[in-house]
Amino acid sequence: MTLYASSKAALRVYSESLAQELSSQFPGIRVIIVEPSGFRTEQNVLGYPMQIPRNPDPAYDSVREKSMQLYTSLDGRQRGDPEKAVELIVDIVRREGKSVERLGGGRAESPIYVPLGREANNDLEAKCTKMIQVVQKWKDVTDNLDHDDTNSVDLTRWGALRFFFLGSLHAYRAFQDRIRALASAGF
Repeated sequence: MTLYASSKAALRVYSESLAQELSSQFPGIRVIIVEPSGFRTEQNVLGYPMQIPRNPDPAYDSVREKSMQLYTSLDGRQRGDPEKAVELIVDIVRREGKSVERLGGGRAESPIYVPLGREANNDLEAKCTKMIQVVQKWKDVTDNLDHDDTNSVDLTRWGALRFFFLGSLHAYRAFQDRIRALASAGF
């Protein structure tokens, strides 16, 4: 599960960065991160029936067995209806149907995150709540880590620019050049 979860996290961060880069360079292109709950499909996302390696490590036998039991017990009982999920995604992309009201009649920005299903909504909400709690608990300590000099640049003043470095080395270098230019201009 660690590799599965970490690959999903990497894809999420990549997509966030891509969305940030594209928003300034190609405003008509949107990135949407779909985060589904369990859906009744012919094949589980994790490869049901679970694929066992050719030479499985016996140390993981109990974990593998528990996972197989879990996925087998869930098969055909997932809450999510894939047809409804696809319909919603298409509505969001086309800016019609159920998404029109949320998108202000189609004029507002599309969401970057689309959690599909109750479990996905609950998981995302719980994660955000936990992150906010950590920030609030540590903010007084972690906010006070700035250099004492007066030449420091407050990156929060430039909003989207602060995320350019996440995308690519080219974007990072452009970001550095832009920050230097803004700093030398007195911002």
